[in-house]
Amino acid sequence: MSKRNEFDQSNGHTLKDLIIKLFLIITIIIVLFWLIPKFFLYKKSKEHKEIAEKTEIVLIENSTVDSVEKAGIKYFDNKNVPNKENEKKKVTLKDLQNEKLIGTVKDSSVTCDNNDTYVELTKIDGNYILKTYVKCSSSNKQRTIYLNSYSYCNGSYLCERNEEKEKELQKLQEDKNNINMPSTGVSDNEIRELTEFSSWKNRKRTSCDKMEIKCEIDNTNCLRETKLEIRQELVDEKNKVYEDVCYISERTREYK
Repeated sequence: MSKRNEFDQSNGHTLKDLIIKLFLIITIIIVLFWLIPKFFLYKKSKEHKEIAEKTEIVLIENSTVDSVEKAGIKYFDNKNVPNKENEKKKVTLKDLQNEKLIGTVKDSSVTCDNNDTYVELTKIDGNYILKTYVKCSSSNKQRTIYLNSYSYCNGSYLCERNEEKEKELQKLQEDKNNINMPSTGVSDNEIRELTEFSSWKNRKRTSCDKMEIKCEIDNTNCLRETKLEIRQELVDEKNKVYEDVCYISERTREYK
């Protein structure tokens, strides 16, 4: 009888211990299920915060836009420029890299997007508008400039207008005209009276690189002015292609 009581008591303790162990195991599992998601959520939140902080400091420098812009200008030579009025042509950073016009573009150690970064050229009123768009991470920057094919464009078909260079070229042209001008027999010390300019005449087709000659008000040595006219003309009727065609006219005056 006593042995049976001991057996029952032993079984009772064993069952009690088993229940306690099961309870502890279940409690631990519940606690783990509650803690683990919080741990991963915290880690993910921390990573997002670090990425956001890193993104916020990405400020695209002007030098980065400059390099993409210059590569785009080189790409748009006389073969790649849009011919029709309001026509647009676009080249991505990836295309420029394939053409060996530019390498990998980085800004604040962040590599810029090859597909979303691009240069776009639009023809409007005989001029060209170049838009450069640079995207690096979540930041972006764009710039717009006006271009045309000028005689002083160095190393590219298109460039920005430079009034200083135009004045220099005009001065060189005036000096050249004065050298070739026949002697009038009037000394520099005399007051020179001039006739009014004639009407514009001798209109003829010319290169669009030609510079106009304009006489300064107080320059009595200048006896000839030229005027450049740029107009759109249909050069391919089938495909409706228009091109800039330039004409030059002149007018003269003389000493009384």
